[in-house]
Amino acid sequence: MPTRAVCYFALLLTLLFTRGLSAKEAPPSYPAPAEVRQSFLKLLDRPRIPLDPQPAGESQQRDGLMTERLTIATERKADGR
Repeated sequence: MPTRAVCYFALLLTLLFTRGLSAKEAPPSYPAPAEVRQSFLKLLDRPRIPLDPQPAGESQQRDGLMTERLTIATERKADGR
């Protein structure tokens, strides 16, 4: 049965050998941060439309406070408005 020293030596050689193999790989190249930001903002870009607020229910007044429910447009409607 191998001694502990032989096992540690075998482990050390294995670690050094595998480390040497991975060091030969070229580091990945990434685009410039400004280019990444521009691409990301392009993904998020949507056509700007008016908010078109519409009342969505009755106004409620309680204890001196008025509550109104509204809807706003975030995209064009199916009819193009």
